[in-house]
Amino acid sequence: MKRKWIALILALAVMSGETVMASEALSGTAQQKRIVGAVESWKPEKNTGSYTVTDLDGNGRLEIISSNYSEEDQSTVSHIWEVDEDGKLQKVEMPWTEEESQPDFITKSTKVWYDSTEDVYYYLFTDQQKTEDGSEKEQKLAVSLKDGKLSSQLLAEKTVDGTDTESFSDADGNEISSEDYENAGEEKYGDFEEKTTKFKWISTREHAIGSDVPMEQLLELVSEANAGFSISDPE
Repeated sequence: MKRKWIALILALAVMSGETVMASEALSGTAQQKRIVGAVESWKPEKNTGSYTVTDLDGNGRLEIISSNYSEEDQSTVSHIWEVDEDGKLQKVEMPWTEEESQPDFITKSTKVWYDSTEDVYYYLFTDQQKTEDGSEKEQKLAVSLKDGKLSSQLLAEKTVDGTDTESFSDADGNEISSEDYENAGEEKYGDFEEKTTKFKWISTREHAIGSDVPMEQLLELVSEANAGFSISDPE
């Protein structure tokens, strides 16, 4: 009986070792290759799309963000895929439907606050919309990625009516000042570590996309996008 237990313990140790080795073998380059290999699942529209490679949750597993811009609606629709622990590309659950307005992820840099207790990064993005009455609305949103699911929280909102009059409100609809609107992120996450994140977006208007493009070419672009992502202390 004792021999059986010893054999079982050894088997579990071997399995555990294999898991660790598989995880360690999943280097940045290996993940980039997995992303390129699945290009048909995430590629944005030709001439109107862009993509970037990130690690929004800081877990060492890369994400590919694919965004399409509609000139007619003047809106951006994005989707995110993350490399899972087995090296497969999994689609991230988004908090919006296809019909709902989304924040514009296509930006060169933005603020981010890190909650070290919960190990969560809160990224500041904006979303601009045109309403049916002709006014324009801009929202400040905090976006975070955790356990393969994206979350979004409204921080503040600015409205510009037909006479170009601006009004500002917090997440509960209470009137605030323009200064409060601009500092909505600091007000909400001021107790956390404030940092700056940078993105490198690859435009399909400038670079071809798809499985018919040589893998080496796509891998170079994906690697460039990955290298352009950073989180650092504010300058």
